[in-house]
Amino acid sequence: MPPMAKLKTGRHTSALKAARQAPKRRWANLAAKTKAKDLAKQLLAAIAAKDAAKAKEILPKVMSAWTRMGERNIVHHAAASRKIARLSRAIHKLAAA
Repeated sequence: MPPMAKLKTGRHTSALKAARQAPKRRWANLAAKTKAKDLAKQLLAAIAAKDAAKAKEILPKVMSAWTRMGERNIVHHAAASRKIARLSRAIHKLAAA
């Protein structure tokens, strides 16, 4: 990308910077979402296989990833909390059984 354009009045420089930042943020957010969803799938697979030890090992990683996404507004914080709660409840049901 060429160096930032020098504008006579200084207008629009913030818009140019925002346009440069947006794709970087988009890819970072997409990577975070993919990681969190993959971890959740691993956790659900462990629950389906009734492997409580593996599920309890993966749960903190899943909680961390979803909490981070909620804090950074990649997903809504309530949606992240809801996802964590549902996965935690599934593990507790598995442990109780």
